[in-house]
Amino acid sequence: MTHREKVKLWSRQAAANGLGRFRVTPLQWRIFWLVGWRLPPPHFLSFAANFLVFGASFALIWAAYLVTSRYRSITSLRAVVEISIFGVVFGAAIAGVVWYQARKLQLPRWGSYPA
Repeated sequence: MTHREKVKLWSRQAAANGLGRFRVTPLQWRIFWLVGWRLPPPHFLSFAANFLVFGASFALIWAAYLVTSRYRSITSLRAVVEISIFGVVFGAAIAGVVWYQARKLQLPRWGSYPA
């Protein structure tokens, strides 16, 4: 079974379990797959991997917001602290939700999916 087929199967299974499209295949993952990275969906990754991906992507978006917003007058140190705090909090929260959902659904490892 190809990676794309497994992702489609997972999307159908997740939808049947009440998970929405953007929880199953978030924008970051669709971008990864578009550029050819065969990364497993977030529910099949570890808490740490999801924490890094979600936290870093949110931090980048927050950094872009700070650079382009009216808050240009804040110091670089304050911007780095804000970006770090928001990235860590957001990454931990989303990774926790994904981890909980994956455990609730009792998902196998991506390599052995579908089980």
